[in-house]
Amino acid sequence: MNVDNLKVFEDFIKLESVIKELEEFIVYVKNDLGDDMKKVYPTMLVVAKDEEQAALFAQGVAKILKEQKIISTYLNRPSFLWESAIGKEFDCVLVDDFDDRPATKVELERVEKRVKKSAFDERLKLVNIFYTTKERAKQYKEYYKEDFYKYFVTRIELKPYEIQDIISGAHKCFGKWAEFGEIEVSEDFYPALDEWIDTVYDRADKTGKEFVVGLKERLIKQSKFLGHPYKFDANTIPQYWHRDSVNDVKNEMLKDLTLLWSSGLDDFFALIDKNVLDNAGLDAFNIIISSDHEDEAKRFAKYYARLLNSKEYRVISSKYVQTVLMDDLLEIDKFDDLHGVIFVEDFNEFENTNESYTSVLMNLKQMSKDFTNDLVFVLYNKVKTSELNSRLDEFGISDAFNFNFNLLNHTKESSERLIAYICEQKNVKVDDSVLHELAETVLNTKSLSEAIQCIETKFTALNDISEELCSTDEKKFKSIQKKEEELGEAKKKARKDRKERNVLLLPLSTLNSVNVSKYESMVEGVENQGYYISQLEPVPKMLAGMLNAQGDQLDSIYVLNTSQTEKECIKEGLLKKLIPFTNTHKDVDEKGEKYTAFTYFKERCGKFVEPKKIKSISISDGVEQALYEVTNRLKNMLSGQESAEKINLYVDFHGGFRDSATVLNAILILIKDIDNIELKDMYTIGYDNQAHFGIVRSVKDVSNVYDFVSGMKEFLSFGRSNGLVQFNDNVSNEDGKNITNAINKISDSILLNRMENFTSNLKDLSTALANNGQINGYYGVVKDLVLNNYKVKIENNTYNLLEDDSDYLPAQLQWCLEKKLLQQALVLIESKIAPVLYSNRIISGNPGRKRDYPFFGNWVKFSLCENEAEDVKYLYSERATNQFPKQLRFDFDERDVPDGIDILPNVKYSYYGRYIPYFNNIDVYEDINVVVEKIKELKTDDWDLKKYYVMGNEHGDNRLCVYVKVYDQDSNRYYYKQGTCYKRCASIPVNEVLKSNNNQHLEDLYVLMYIYKCLKKYRNTVAHALRENGESVSREVIEKWIELYIILLNRFLKNVVPICAEANNRRRNQQNNSRRNRQNNQREN
Repeated sequence: MNVDNLKVFEDFIKLESVIKELEEFIVYVKNDLGDDMKKVYPTMLVVAKDEEQAALFAQGVAKILKEQKIISTYLNRPSFLWESAIGKEFDCVLVDDFDDRPATKVELERVEKRVKKSAFDERLKLVNIFYTTKERAKQYKEYYKEDFYKYFVTRIELKPYEIQDIISGAHKCFGKWAEFGEIEVSEDFYPALDEWIDTVYDRADKTGKEFVVGLKERLIKQSKFLGHPYKFDANTIPQYWHRDSVNDVKNEMLKDLTLLWSSGLDDFFALIDKNVLDNAGLDAFNIIISSDHEDEAKRFAKYYARLLNSKEYRVISSKYVQTVLMDDLLEIDKFDDLHGVIFVEDFNEFENTNESYTSVLMNLKQMSKDFTNDLVFVLYNKVKTSELNSRLDEFGISDAFNFNFNLLNHTKESSERLIAYICEQKNVKVDDSVLHELAETVLNTKSLSEAIQCIETKFTALNDISEELCSTDEKKFKSIQKKEEELGEAKKKARKDRKERNVLLLPLSTLNSVNVSKYESMVEGVENQGYYISQLEPVPKMLAGMLNAQGDQLDSIYVLNTSQTEKECIKEGLLKKLIPFTNTHKDVDEKGEKYTAFTYFKERCGKFVEPKKIKSISISDGVEQALYEVTNRLKNMLSGQESAEKINLYVDFHGGFRDSATVLNAILILIKDIDNIELKDMYTIGYDNQAHFGIVRSVKDVSNVYDFVSGMKEFLSFGRSNGLVQFNDNVSNEDGKNITNAINKISDSILLNRMENFTSNLKDLSTALANNGQINGYYGVVKDLVLNNYKVKIENNTYNLLEDDSDYLPAQLQWCLEKKLLQQALVLIESKIAPVLYSNRIISGNPGRKRDYPFFGNWVKFSLCENEAEDVKYLYSERATNQFPKQLRFDFDERDVPDGIDILPNVKYSYYGRYIPYFNNIDVYEDINVVVEKIKELKTDDWDLKKYYVMGNEHGDNRLCVYVKVYDQDSNRYYYKQGTCYKRCASIPVNEVLKSNNNQHLEDLYVLMYIYKCLKKYRNTVAHALRENGESVSREVIEKWIELYIILLNRFLKNVVPICAEANNRRRNQQNNSRRNRQNNQREN
């Protein structure tokens, strides 16, 4: 076998261990297919852990056989359909037997039946490639015993994918796509791609080639967003968290004073190294963290997640830490898509009086011991060890959590380690005797801040302590000013071509004390620290520094002010303490304004954000007005003088009063549904009063949802309006209620699947919005968001469903697709395509009394594709008789066919050939042109695309009857039963202008109708639960087929509607001219 043959595996599969068996199988097949005396068809058994890998390998083997002209055509088939008839054009079957369940007796017998040649089967040549799981393969071997090796002449077990296999395959795929001109790649693209794959593959939903195809789609979207469509370089890779190295994380931990002082740090490191070396399961990594301070425990949990996710350990696929309560464990399903560390923060408070006590503990046991998930559990503990152990025993989880990292445990050795580190960092030399003596003193202190104070007191006397431990407040303030100057200079270096703007939103607090405190960023990927006076300073400075490092800048700060923060001067006693930390050292700022909390905040941030862009949003005039003003300012930034293409919104969540929090929470929900405004991150500060030390943390997952906000989110996302109606009941605003009532009509139609009302509902909503154009406040926000919510984009065109496009079917479908309303989209497709085609003069006929367009139904529903049942015989009766009613059955054996019925196996009665649920195994994720060509390839040979069989009944001469193979459970036998009956061919009901010229438009219409019928069959069988054991199709696949349908329908209507309209006008003019000529002739006579 040469190298070219192996290209079919696209570098995803390592063949070193299986190449010998593969070559032997090919030789065997060559010899066997010519031997009529063989009693079994040559069958390869492929065993793999991953279904996608097994399918890729099986297809590769089939392609090699085809290239060597051993076979002509292969067919993919799930094992439960293996017994169904196989067209004679296929001489190779790829059988997918992947299933988590053990094989049943029926399944075991099915394999034997299909592998052995039958005396009644005329087929001499057939190759089977059967792929399954290791567990089921073992079951087959035990069942067939010595016949196992006869049935499966070649047995191949594939090694699981390694990350390098995925990277190699990705290089192959992207290289091929570039060669075909689909994309362009630069030299720096592949190294960045490799690191991206290495980081995200373990937590991806897809595997193998499917994963790589998903990367391509993601990169195409990203390249379009960056303004370089289909051009990939290192910058095209989306931002993601890279894996750290073990040493980097450990070094950071060894600089954390809390961990340094803990006596358990060395044991902790040893535990991880041992578990990794022993290749232990995930349950071995569950731990307990004991501390008096939750912030310390969470900080340690982040270090732990980074270690487990590191390049060397790779225990978990994400370094994300999810904080949960014990009650959250009740809903085990919501953990299915999580990866990383689960931090349980209320373990001590959970009591057996809780009504869900038993269920929560059962789930905690199950998940903490489940090595198949991608989660490690950390319990936060703040009680004594004896009480903790009793609690673990009571809960029955002591074996799952057997390591307690107690941050409160200190020894003389760990105290010496803390002292030595501080001295080393500050270039202070200390004798061993002094070190030992001081360690005894530090060991007896009660907190870290007290321990540091003890060290500070000891070494201040040496006059050799550095800034960190004994710097004066004056020096620290100079450091604050210096940092502000540096941020101002760095801002000048921001890119000039920036198309996005960065806005920080924060609520301001009053200044209740004056202390020089230190802050440090614990935001992942952001290293920043410094000093500050007022509590709202750290986040703007951290954020400005982060953006400056990216060649960007912080453009504006929106400050939510109360009268206390904006208008009331700082109290005299505090002002005296504050004056040394002002730029003027006076009781007024540089503009002569008295110091308020807001003027001092502007002074501190005015060096790196233009003072005029530090905007005050007053909440003293009411929450409603503040909410409106913030959203309006943001929208104006997009459409005003700045004309920003996008706004990145950041929120500092920890300041302000209750009303400020209300405004913030509302904005955080609503902002997600305003075009081109993205909530990037939210921050808060955990402050230690004793140490005057603040930690900046990201809290993006924190938000409270109120009736108004949740109602809008519910409607904008899902089309439901319950929450908004509840809010509406508590507000006296008749104009606003008119909008809500119109919204509710759409919601009712969606929920009840009455999509025939969709167009009229849209027009009613448009009218309600137009009649309330000047409304502000809450309903002003409603109006603006709703207007934006009904704009959709199909390819490069934007459609507005509240304007002229309210009845444009592709736009309606796109809206449903974006809202994940797949059932409603399917209803629209099924119910509205005939009226749309009819109203645009594309199809013609009698619409019927109920306007159900029976002529369309006869054409598309009954003559477009063959019956989906694959075991079909085509039979033809010459006589008109009632002898063969629809209930007639006769035995499967063709010798029992009644007189008067002739078997005509070659009769075809549909435009497209054999139909396999639900989409003939076509991969919809391929390029759109490829998918369309594959659909066209299904066309029946020599079929006249302008003709179709008309639906008939079971009586009458010259009819074509389809008899379907059915199974009778009572007699345990197969029978033939009469199905659909047809009359002879008629002309398709399509506008003559589309028949007279180029057949391209007809072919496009047939492709549309094929997808229409497949989607309709899917909806009928799955959504209506008509089939219990049918082939399942994922939601994502259905979405892709609907998306394809929308694109093709949009293109078709754009191309064909003008042609049909012109033909209709021409015909109408001809008719008018003929009528006038007749009238003129009559007058002359």
